[in-house]
Order: sequence, then C-alpha cells, then structure tokens
Amino acid sequence: LSDVDKRTIRYTTMNLNNLNYLDGDVPYNCLHDLIQSVQLYDIYTYSEVAMKFLQDMLPTTMITNIQTQGFEMPSTLPDPKCFRQHNHRYCAKAKAIAVKNFVESGH
Repeated sequence: LSDVDKRTIRYTTMNLNNLNYLDGDVPYNCLHDLIQSVQLYDIYTYSEVAMKFLQDMLPTTMITNIQTQGFEMPSTLPDPKCFRQHNHRYCAKAKAIAVKNFVESGH
C-alpha cells in the first residue's frame, strides 16, 4: 500500500469506525470458494460496478443492483447489534440490514 493509502486507513480506523484494517480479512486464495458458495442465492448490490463484477464471476446467479429498484440508503441505519463501538453509518452490517428490510418489504 502507498503511504497515502496507509494514512487513509489509519485515519478511518481511528476516527470513523474503530475497526482494524484486517478485521474480517479474507485471504485472496479463499475468494474463489467464497464467491462460488453464494452462487445459488439471489444477490443484491448497491452499485452497478459491484453487480457487473459479481455477474462476471457468477453468470447464472440472479444479481440485482437495488438502486435500480428505488432503494436509497436511509439517513438513519438500524442498530446492527454487532457489539462494536462504531458509528452505524460506517457499519456494513447495519447497511446489510437496511437492504434486507427493503428487499423483504417487497419494494
């Protein structure tokens, strides 16, 4: 990583989410198996880029960019109950719960 990237990570860790950069790290050699393990599920992304990236690897999986379904990230996210001291705004689990609630509501 460049020095700028390292400073950005250090700032984010210390000031935004209080999470270690390697917390939840997945070794590169495990990514293929991880991605293949979700191929039988419907997948929802929050961007066109993520959707295309996953669709290239999982051509038979239904992948939907939920922004095209009218989803907007709420200004207040649900409490993720992840037992971490960080702002919900920067919590991937809180965002995932918001997406789940949107999908289950039948949008």
